[in-house]
Amino acid sequence: MAHQRYHHLHLHLLLLLLLRVLTLSPFFLQLSKLVAAENNNLIAIVCHVAEVPESCIQCLKSDPHSEIADEVGIAIILMNCLTDHIDALENNMSKIAAVSKDKSTVKLFQNCSKDYATARKYLNSAITSLKSGKYDAAETSVTLALKFDTDCHFKIVSFKKKISHKIAFEIKLFEDLCQAANRIIERL
Repeated sequence: MAHQRYHHLHLHLLLLLLLRVLTLSPFFLQLSKLVAAENNNLIAIVCHVAEVPESCIQCLKSDPHSEIADEVGIAIILMNCLTDHIDALENNMSKIAAVSKDKSTVKLFQNCSKDYATARKYLNSAITSLKSGKYDAAETSVTLALKFDTDCHFKIVSFKKKISHKIAFEIKLFEDLCQAANRIIERL
């Protein structure tokens, strides 16, 4: 029994040593560099369709997993960025509604805040669909999230309501990142 335990431990240590040697070998180091370079190309291709490609690239590179992520992983990272943007937009719309004195403005921005909350649900659904390989459903969910954003944007413009440049940029960036997300999902 002790001999068998010793043999098992010896085999385990040998496997660990072999794994360590392989991970330190130049071939595997070079392979990891190739994977990172390939992902940088993938990120550049995906973000090229965005009107603000630098922001798309910044979004993807802000997640350390992007260096090793496949196309599905990159799409999920984009979804996480979109969720962050939608949270900011929902919060901003709610704040504008809270400080406004005009009832129509309050109602408009409260509705926009609700629209962004609904859009977040669609983004969460897109992430779930991506993880389960339902790419058409993921694309549909992103498109629906974008629809809620563009509806809100249209209402703000129609009612000639002023919003800060920061919020206008956030809305435009959200739209660009949704389009980039749909482009990568279409490739899956």
